[in-house]
Formats: sequence, structure tokens, C-alpha cells
Amino acid sequence: MTYKQELVLNGNEDWSYTEICKNNIIPHASMTKDNFAHILTKWDQLWNQKPPYILLYQNDQDWYELEPFQSQETMEQFVADYNAKEILG
Repeated sequence: MTYKQELVLNGNEDWSYTEICKNNIIPHASMTKDNFAHILTKWDQLWNQKPPYILLYQNDQDWYELEPFQSQETMEQFVADYNAKEILG
């Protein structure tokens, strides 16, 4: 069953995709146009550098960021350190 079919069954057939996201019916993320432009620019830079791993994450200012890594281990350590920093405040 598609989301549209499910919404029709629930009597909400006039909902747009934006309304579905705003009402948290499906998981989603949103960002500003400036943040999106930043991600595209950074992706272009990283694409030319060709790192083996790139992490997309949301920083403590609610800004989405890309971080390159040379190994999965260093990326996982970054995530662990970042999460520990968030928990400890």
C-alpha cells in the first residue's frame, strides 16, 4: 500500500507531501536553502578529493555538514566522540 492509498483510506487524500512531512507521518529531515547549497558545494569539493568515507550529520547548531574520513574506524570514532560530547553537554 502506498502513502497516497493509506491517506485516502484515512480520509486525508488532499494532503500534500509537505503536509505529510510536517505532520510526522513519514520520517524526514529538512534544511534551509543555504544549508542545502553548502552541502552541494562541499559535496563537489569532496567528490574531487575522493575520500573513502563521507559522513552526513547534523551538528549542534542544527546545520547539516559533511565530514570526510580515510577509514571507517576514524569515522566511527568521530561519531562516538560527537555523541559523547552531545550527551555530556
